[in-house]
Amino acid sequence: MDVKSLTPLFFFSIQNMDIFLDYCRKDVVISKEAASELLLTKHVDFIHHCVENKESYENVTTEYLRMSGIYWCLQAMDIMNRLTKMDTNEIANYVKRCQQPNGGFAPAEEHDAHLLHTLSAVQVNLCLLFFQLL
Repeated sequence: MDVKSLTPLFFFSIQNMDIFLDYCRKDVVISKEAASELLLTKHVDFIHHCVENKESYENVTTEYLRMSGIYWCLQAMDIMNRLTKMDTNEIANYVKRCQQPNGGFAPAEEHDAHLLHTLSAVQVNLCLLFFQLL
């Protein structure tokens, strides 16, 4: 069997791969009544609610995600031009408290260091440094 005889079969299978992998499926239907503008105030309020309610069930159960969450909230507030509403000194102190003796960073106090959370801590520190320079 030569390669030329296999080529049409190969291209046919690639073109129809979306059928098997279900790429074209519409998984979300947005109603016409849905908001058509970005509600920045609601986003800012949600982030502040998460920061202020430190003893809430959601906050306690997601403690292992805290360092990454700080990074994403910090970035979201910056994108929305609301970074001045964040207590950057408290964030910097929290990141310092999460540093472990081995040099890595934990996702929260009294947790073990992990590469992912070390990356998030470095990103948070770089963001805070950059924001101070502005």
